[in-house]
Amino acid sequence: MLANQLPAANPYSVAEPAGKDRPFYGRDALFTWIKAALLQAMPEQGPDYPVILRGPHHIGKTSILKQIEAGRLQPPYTAVYIDLQAMALDSLSTFLWGVAQTAGRQLQKSQIELPPLNHTAFIADPFRAFREQVVLPSTVALNEALSSLNSPRPSSKPLFLFDNLNALAPHIETRALKDDTLLMLHQAIYKNHMAACLFVWEVTTVSPPETIKHFFSQAQLYDVGPLEPEEAIGLVRQPMNFTIFKNVAEYIASLSQNHPYETQLICQKLYERRQQLKLNFVTVADVKAVQRTIVESGYYHTHLSTPEQPAFHLSPKGKAIQMVQRTTRPAIWQQWPFLLMILLLLITGGITIGVPRLTGQSWPVQLASLGVMGAPPTTAVPTTQPIIQVVTIVESPTPQPTHTQTAVPTPTQTPTPTLTPTPTNTPTITPTPAPSVLPDSFVRAQDNMPMILIPAGTFKMGSGDNDFPAAPDERPQHEVTLDTFYIDQYEISVAQYAALLNRLGGYLEKCDGYDCAHPRDIVGYTTYLIEEDLGDGTVQYYALTGFADYPINHISWYGANFYCQAVGGRLPTEAEWEYAARGTDGRIYPWGNEPPNKEKAVYQSDTFNDLLPVDALPRGASPFGVYGMAGSMWEWVSDWYDENYYTESSAAGTVTNPIGPETGLTKSIRGGAWPNNNQKDRIRAANRSQLDPTFFSSTVGFRCVYEP
Repeated sequence: MLANQLPAANPYSVAEPAGKDRPFYGRDALFTWIKAALLQAMPEQGPDYPVILRGPHHIGKTSILKQIEAGRLQPPYTAVYIDLQAMALDSLSTFLWGVAQTAGRQLQKSQIELPPLNHTAFIADPFRAFREQVVLPSTVALNEALSSLNSPRPSSKPLFLFDNLNALAPHIETRALKDDTLLMLHQAIYKNHMAACLFVWEVTTVSPPETIKHFFSQAQLYDVGPLEPEEAIGLVRQPMNFTIFKNVAEYIASLSQNHPYETQLICQKLYERRQQLKLNFVTVADVKAVQRTIVESGYYHTHLSTPEQPAFHLSPKGKAIQMVQRTTRPAIWQQWPFLLMILLLLITGGITIGVPRLTGQSWPVQLASLGVMGAPPTTAVPTTQPIIQVVTIVESPTPQPTHTQTAVPTPTQTPTPTLTPTPTNTPTITPTPAPSVLPDSFVRAQDNMPMILIPAGTFKMGSGDNDFPAAPDERPQHEVTLDTFYIDQYEISVAQYAALLNRLGGYLEKCDGYDCAHPRDIVGYTTYLIEEDLGDGTVQYYALTGFADYPINHISWYGANFYCQAVGGRLPTEAEWEYAARGTDGRIYPWGNEPPNKEKAVYQSDTFNDLLPVDALPRGASPFGVYGMAGSMWEWVSDWYDENYYTESSAAGTVTNPIGPETGLTKSIRGGAWPNNNQKDRIRAANRSQLDPTFFSSTVGFRCVYEP
């Protein structure tokens, strides 16, 4: 965004929780836990334990409830948010009467109308009145609404979200509320499992009353903490509609220690600073200026005012990392030896002082590239800004992984490959042991990809004459003998391929003169590969937050082939791919002959959103333990495509290590893909298809092999 194109509204706000229309990132593990914990209330799951989230001030507890209220757990729950801090708590009947009225107003937002409340009943028996006038009618109304809409959901139930449980503690201590108020409230809601509830407790230095401690001892507890680092970085970058370097985003996250409130507080002030100064992008100097403003203003800031602050890392090039650290300016009397030396040198004419000219780049980038100390432009940082010192640190070489005969390693969430920009000198993947001691698997050092040993053997390739769904290009079925090879356990991920593009500096004509891949701004939402202009003439590639380990797509055959060569391997042949997918027993699908389902393959989907990470669906793995060989993505292989190749190649009997036709117009693809037109016959291991090698599609990815 240009500097004169100011946004209409600041996407960050610490004044209110992150509800339906506010940015919210991460917490996937927490929501998974909540679903599982609420299911404990089902009769077949066990006893009715209360479910409680607890955490410190401003950790995002209310935002979590607001996300649930916005539909995060639908189905089967319809959320009813109740702030206990807003309730009158001078008596039990008054308390539950207020809860009932609030619940009625909240249910109206979901088009659910409760019968008129009877106040007298709440005075006589508060818990019974709450159950009979709120819990039961709301459950019945929700399910009647589903029936009228012919919804496929079998049932729905209200989920009462009780925020600020702490508000009840002093009133329980003073006996305004009974000791068993919380337990009775929970039981009134959960009785017969027609509704559910979730409590939120703020952890403070004040110990809760013994009665509440007893309630906690019976509960399922989740301690809400800071965001995961990648989640905090996503919270910084995604709502921003102007350039913010990834390393600056990482610095903000480390400065706030991934605390969601403090991360948003910094971003809110950065947004205001960007408007005021009309900045095209922000730098660490802007972050420091904002941090100082926050600390001086007296905002809540547990981490932002701590004396020890993290260092800021600029993007490394090669093995050197430029580190910008905040230091204090020494008093003038501490500087006099250095000043005296300069004065003597000037008197004797021993040196000439020159000041490097600053360009339009951000000044920390200039200092890092020059390798000198200097002052930032006055428009970026006030004159009181502490000195910024630039230090160069040389990393030690990354150790190569050792072979293992044990379980196959799982790929990291965000792999950081070390890729070669050109494949002319193919790198060595790992030292090759003697054939008798080949490991069952190893992790490729260049991109942390687990590779699976496929032992030498003979198998029947293609489909027999009696295989009804088989196409003519799958026949005749013929014997093929292959030497030992290794194959990637998973499809190449978005993060892994992004690392190659960062090494190449782009994708246009970078892969043997052809475009490697196309990012999201070119092809739309059907890829998770992001290209970002850093504002200094360079671009950066990365995976959309939360999708680093999803399969790469919109990639040409040349882009796939280039990647495999860059990591020391190559694309598999059709024969190698099919052997790794179906083994020697002639199975139809990688997992066997049973028809596919959604637990084994991503196929016949109506939406790209059904795509899963590369290491999902272990039940769909091949007999060798290779994932994703049915559905998900079609995969490029090395062979040129020829409809009649099987007939010609098998004429002389058993075929050994076939590599396909010498020439052709299209390249073969294998495995089927996610879209609706890829039904079960398309994801058979023997099925073949073809594409122009320059073609880009949301349905095509790849994996690599290595010859030991």
